[in-house]
Amino acid sequence: MRAAERPLLFALVGLLAGARPLAAQSVVELQAGGSSLYDSYGVSGTLYTPRYEAWLGVGWQDGFRIGGALQTSFGKDSLRVGSDALLIRYPTDLFSIGVNVLTQSVRYTLVRPRLWMTASTGAAAAAPQSQFFQAFSFDAPYGSLSARYLARRTLVLGFDGAVAAQQSALASAEWLVRPDVSVGATGGIGSNAAYGAVSAAYRGRTVTARASFVDFAEGFRRVELPFPVQSEAKGANVAVDWSPTPDVSLGVGRQGFAQDSGSGVVVTATGTSAYGAYRWRGLRAQAALYYSSSQGITNLSNSFALGTSLGRWLDVESYLLQSRPSVGDATNTPVVNLRERVHPRLALVQQITWNDAVTVRVGGDLVTPWGDLGVSYSIIQQPFRPQDPFQSVLSLTARLQLGRVGTTVSTTFLPDGSVAYVAGASSYLYFGSFGGSQPNVVAAPVGRFVLRGRVVDDQGHGVDGAVLDFDGEVAITNQEGQFLIRVRRPREFPLRLAFDEFLDPGPWEVVSVPLTVQALKEERAPYIEIILRRAVPPLAEPPAP
Repeated sequence: MRAAERPLLFALVGLLAGARPLAAQSVVELQAGGSSLYDSYGVSGTLYTPRYEAWLGVGWQDGFRIGGALQTSFGKDSLRVGSDALLIRYPTDLFSIGVNVLTQSVRYTLVRPRLWMTASTGAAAAAPQSQFFQAFSFDAPYGSLSARYLARRTLVLGFDGAVAAQQSALASAEWLVRPDVSVGATGGIGSNAAYGAVSAAYRGRTVTARASFVDFAEGFRRVELPFPVQSEAKGANVAVDWSPTPDVSLGVGRQGFAQDSGSGVVVTATGTSAYGAYRWRGLRAQAALYYSSSQGITNLSNSFALGTSLGRWLDVESYLLQSRPSVGDATNTPVVNLRERVHPRLALVQQITWNDAVTVRVGGDLVTPWGDLGVSYSIIQQPFRPQDPFQSVLSLTARLQLGRVGTTVSTTFLPDGSVAYVAGASSYLYFGSFGGSQPNVVAAPVGRFVLRGRVVDDQGHGVDGAVLDFDGEVAITNQEGQFLIRVRRPREFPLRLAFDEFLDPGPWEVVSVPLTVQALKEERAPYIEIILRRAVPPLAEPPAP
């Protein structure tokens, strides 16, 4: 353990020692696993009680690390001490995901009817994140303040500031011009460098459009703190999608990126694309054109695809990928995807690629009472690789429930086209009132049926402090967006998202959510995923002064 990490550990132990003994409703979640994305491996335990959420983790990530956190609430407000993630995102981020800064900090979040504010202070960590134990180092001190204020029923004002080696202070505004049109603006300084952005979005019945213009001075970073490699949108960015009928889709787009690795070298890339897709009597056709530029190399590439289902048991897709880089040779790559459904619970997949040599990749999907397993391949286009923009990437997902232990394996596509994996396992202990901390199989006051899952935004990030109401049974998500509650009966529960109770009021809108969720025993309970996205504030009358 690093010397700088000891004060935090002692503080957490002191806070936990002063807490009440574990009650029958307390649950401990144990996790272990590793990730090649962050080159980290470790274990952690999370304690859930009616008032507190606390966890402690140890692992290996560029050396042995230990860390933890404690979070409690005061009405709608919350206090968190320990390892954390500082998300810096502007309302004009229509084409970027913002920045996650990993910290050891004290964070207080205040929620009022028209105001949301969070302040934190501590130190940012240069080490990348590990989802299994989150033990960060004290590498760069900082302080931050973020706020959102509902000035009018259609106008949200915001501020994001940070004090570090260099200062950041940006003001923002979001305006709902009409129910289907929103505009935004952000301006100020980031790491003492000027930044400005404007955006507009339209969501119609058949047409959706997004546009932004972003410019910033040399040396701009959202905060002068260490964080993993991430991309900023830069210049003019436009995306328009039109679906005049359910069988026809057309779209055009232009995007510019600046990728900051933290080393002082910023790599830029631009990409312009157009596509069309059509379905007719089981036949699927698609064509796309791409023009990309990065590091002085341009590429004009295109793809054509045809697909159809031959009966209930066989699906065929064929592609022709053509690439014409300004440096190097042009290439033509035929690709065939085959999918055979040999059983309602089993499907096989083959991808055959012909480029200088024939390559055959195999996969499939298997669904069992204990979980599911999927191995498939996708063709993606990479703007940061103009000489070889098309790539076949592996998609691996596995979720198995082995008794009381749940296991997961998944893959992640990186901006440079490489693939990283995450693998882990988790289980739960239930604490009864006999002896305070003796684990029982099921304590009497704890329901033996489970409702669980995760709430994420449209970029895949967990939504912390989301409130879910299952017919009176309330669940609140943790920092990773995960939730778990226990009920007495194995029935179907209606699900309602209590947006007005969220610790981060957003504003949010629903992308995907089930209307009902079935409560089952833990070894069989499904893991649901709820997807939200940032939206303009709802049309609601402001409260009387």
